[in-house]
Amino acid sequence: MPVSGINQIKTTIHEQVNTTISSIRDTYKSNISCLVIDKISDFTPQMSFDISNLKIPDLPLADPDFNVASNIDMLIGSSIFYSLLTQGQIKMGKGLPVLQNSVLGWIVAGNIPINQHQSKCFFLNTDACQDDFNLNSQIERFWKVEEVPEIAEKSWTSEERECEQHFVNTFSRNDQGRFILKLPLKGNFSVLGDSENRALNRLYSVEQRLSKNENLKVQYSDFCKNMKNSVT
Repeated sequence: MPVSGINQIKTTIHEQVNTTISSIRDTYKSNISCLVIDKISDFTPQMSFDISNLKIPDLPLADPDFNVASNIDMLIGSSIFYSLLTQGQIKMGKGLPVLQNSVLGWIVAGNIPINQHQSKCFFLNTDACQDDFNLNSQIERFWKVEEVPEIAEKSWTSEERECEQHFVNTFSRNDQGRFILKLPLKGNFSVLGDSENRALNRLYSVEQRLSKNENLKVQYSDFCKNMKNSVT
């Protein structure tokens, strides 16, 4: 099941479980269906803080350790969230948290003044760095595969030297930017054996087929002309 979050980040979830949540303050219970993932978010709050100066009333809190940085065990959706809230709300003042009563106990939410020296923190995502490293390694290997190996000229065979010399002597470039190169011939090209009869029979067969299809004949003729012009 795909789940989309902030910044359109999508996560595919494959596990689901039915469970029961209950209050540590009274007899409230509810059966809910939950999607299972490895991690919901980072620590919440991100860092622990002192609440001795908040002067929170002596009330049964839903989470007595709300000021201690810890993992999030469950994220409750709006389908049941508002049914958990009950009558009772305490506003502690401007810039201070709000206490909201619920069937699970009093919930502390809102601004938390922290009288501590501010410090700048820089986080390095090692997973992202590893991904970048792997990507760079893959790109490097790709270019090594595509790279033409350098062969020392002294190790060339006589045939390789002949091919190199043929390229240097015959290549050119036309107005369209295409490279033009004469076809190389190997050995004594005047000696073709007894292939003439087979070649003529194949030619006659093609001509007979083209004579039955004028459109195909024109296309074949144009193709042959283009091939002839490209190698001369």
